[in-house]
Amino acid sequence: AVHIVGETRDGSTVSSAGPVTDLAWLLYANATRGTSIGYVFYTDNEIDVRLQEVERPRSYIRTSNSDSPVEKTVFDLSQTREGGAPAGSMAYAIVPGADDGKLADYGSRGPEIVQHSDNVHAVRHPQLGLLALNTFSEGAHEIGNLTVHGPASVIAQKGPRGSTVIAVSDPTFKRDTVSVTIRGRRPLVESDPEVTAHPERGHLQLDFRTHHAYGKTFTVTVSGG
Repeated sequence: AVHIVGETRDGSTVSSAGPVTDLAWLLYANATRGTSIGYVFYTDNEIDVRLQEVERPRSYIRTSNSDSPVEKTVFDLSQTREGGAPAGSMAYAIVPGADDGKLADYGSRGPEIVQHSDNVHAVRHPQLGLLALNTFSEGAHEIGNLTVHGPASVIAQKGPRGSTVIAVSDPTFKRDTVSVTIRGRRPLVESDPEVTAHPERGHLQLDFRTHHAYGKTFTVTVSGG
């Protein structure tokens, strides 16, 4: 058996397919297979929830298959934007293996949206001590106590004995160096050989040599959380 259950931001229960305004969370569960997946929404939304029986021939998937029909229950979530509508965005989390109790308070105890713009996507998970971000444009991007210069993918996480581990990659595959500045006095603990540290007054600049790295991740550990 398959069922869906959820809740809007005003506390209304969602238990069937159809359009939903300002969905807070939704759970899809397949009791027959023992599987579930949850969705938590951080921004305003207009979601269309679909749960319907669909019949297709096997050849619909692969032309060499037979034409014998197969019936499946199909579930999906979508948000439709009309052609010519102004640019918009939506932030949400996918939570595999969730239950409704976990999803109901996931927004308050799970990841936090730090920035959500055309230039920066950044999330923080307080319980994991983790900050993960992508930057998409040139210039300096300030996120927490980090300044990321230009487009990059960065993860910073609290490590043992009050340290911070920073991992950086170049998603464009085109940059020679990715620079990240971390505020405060941060002595270097250890790093990959491709990382150069430049201690300066009030901050530490880290240069990651990404030339011909093709997306490879480089890490460095510094003192201080």
